[in-house]
Amino acid sequence: MKPSSKVFGIDLGTTYSCISYVDDYGKVQVIPNERNQRTTPSVVWFKENSVVVGEEAKEATSICPNDVCQFVKRSMGDSSFYASYSGESRSPEEISSFILKKLAKDASAALGEEVKDVVITCPAYFFIKERNATKRAGELAGLNVLHILNEPTAAAISYGVGADGEDKTILVFDLGGGTFDVTSIHFGANEDRVLFTDGDHRLGGKDWDDRLVRLIAERYQEETGGGEDPLESQEALAELFLIAETAKKQLSERETAKVRFTYNEESTRFEITRAEFEDATSDLLTRTIEFTRNIFDKTRELGERIEEILLVGGSSKMPAVARRIEQEFGMKPKLYDPDEAVARGAGIFGNNLRLRKIAEEKTGKKITELTLDDYEDVAADCGYTLETVQKAMRTFSNVTSKTFGLSLINAETGKDSVCNYIYRDTPLPAKKSSAVVTCANNQENALVEIYSNTSSKPSNLNAYDDDWVPYDECEKIWEGTLDFPIKTLKAGSPIDTVFEISDEGLLTVTVTEPKSGKSLVAKIETSESVDPKEKQAQEKRCSELVVE
Repeated sequence: MKPSSKVFGIDLGTTYSCISYVDDYGKVQVIPNERNQRTTPSVVWFKENSVVVGEEAKEATSICPNDVCQFVKRSMGDSSFYASYSGESRSPEEISSFILKKLAKDASAALGEEVKDVVITCPAYFFIKERNATKRAGELAGLNVLHILNEPTAAAISYGVGADGEDKTILVFDLGGGTFDVTSIHFGANEDRVLFTDGDHRLGGKDWDDRLVRLIAERYQEETGGGEDPLESQEALAELFLIAETAKKQLSERETAKVRFTYNEESTRFEITRAEFEDATSDLLTRTIEFTRNIFDKTRELGERIEEILLVGGSSKMPAVARRIEQEFGMKPKLYDPDEAVARGAGIFGNNLRLRKIAEEKTGKKITELTLDDYEDVAADCGYTLETVQKAMRTFSNVTSKTFGLSLINAETGKDSVCNYIYRDTPLPAKKSSAVVTCANNQENALVEIYSNTSSKPSNLNAYDDDWVPYDECEKIWEGTLDFPIKTLKAGSPIDTVFEISDEGLLTVTVTEPKSGKSLVAKIETSESVDPKEKQAQEKRCSELVVE
């Protein structure tokens, strides 16, 4: 099969995934899977020498739950997470690669051309480890990952806000199956800018499902007079999650949901009301509101007025979400294509990358140097309208979602802790330089330890605006030693330190001893995030399994 010249957009979701592309007429299209479903459950079922992905795997959770893996997105970048199937340990990126491979396989079959170049989305609050793992998953699936795109940004692109040149600031509330993001974005005549972003990649629809499962289990025990707890059975628990998902969808449309559950040959029927469900999950919704209020207030303090609130992500369809947002912020939010918006935006973004590359190669100019005549030439070559090409050339800037710093001794307190360099919500690309000093005479080397913040608690949302933070509120992301060739350095000798973050959010830290010119460079990116031997082993394990 011939590789496609198109760039595809993939929403790699916690519970459902979706793939799209821009067709020859400039229209974005979602590609249904082999079952003609527009979204594919992000569920993997291991069967001997093959893996089944999608609806069939989801149905298998109540039959053989120990062979099924789901919700793996929440563990992306977690090196301690390994799921064991058939005696083999599988990392989150390996499991995710099977989902990506399934999406690409079905899309290739539908279009008659091989899916190769892709843009994959992730939560805005994902950073280095999680993004690297997402990119690695794409590589293990045999895909060429051109970009890792923030989900709220993708949704906004799909919505087309600002496409008419109107100056506008919106807030994107993205409550997915397993993650939550809230982002404010300013759309101008020729530039789109992310202003602030926050969220929690362990907060999403699954948490609502967990509460509903518990509620159903409790009602079952009430109806049957107690007895054995169904939550203690893997098979029963898997069945309860399937029932809860159906009930949650019903409660988004009506005031009650009818539930039928059989366990230990005892069958029960009862109703769960929307009020009961909302009461059991009110604290979860409050958590999203606290994050949202933080971004709302910071955007307003910047002098920007939020004109629209956009709801995306499947879990934002719950009526309580829109109702609570309107109560808190006095604005009626818009529910926009919650299941497909992110994939559609990724497809548009991917096509924009392709058009920008064509324009640069054709004209030999930078994007900012292109003229109207250049746009017309590119449009003619690609068969697109001039408007489509002009939109593709709009500039876009993002912000960092984390704060980064270096382990140092504070001269004022004499204590060592993390000194922050680049703070979250700093526009990208970002660069910060400063000189630190040695702490002892004849110091032979310096231990370089780089940290990122770990806060995602609404009660501690602004904790990383401080210059110094304790180690227990940070996570070490890199460590190395800079040897000093000059052994007679006096205490207080300067050491130059530079933090840089690229447009894509990849961090580079350079530490230099100026007398000798000796430097230590930390590039925190995908190529260094996996041990070469483990990388080879992952590739071998993935290649041995057929994805169905």
